[in-house]
Amino acid sequence: MLDMALNQQLPLELVDSVGFSEIVPDMLYSRNPDNPWVGCSLRGRIHATYLRGQVVSQEGRIVDEGQGHFIRLGAR
Repeated sequence: MLDMALNQQLPLELVDSVGFSEIVPDMLYSRNPDNPWVGCSLRGRIHATYLRGQVVSQEGRIVDEGQGHFIRLGAR
């Protein structure tokens, strides 16, 4: 199934449904220093995310620059 998803270039996440993840400030991409989720333990752990056949995040870290681009609000 993994080969099929990678060949079809479908978005795919490899998840450990038994593991736990603790939310720490380093894993958040937010400018706000106050976040109610920091310190919480959540069931499930994402090991890797694939997009268009390429790994874009692995073990909580972004490993690819990505293939999209920023579009400013109101831009045409």
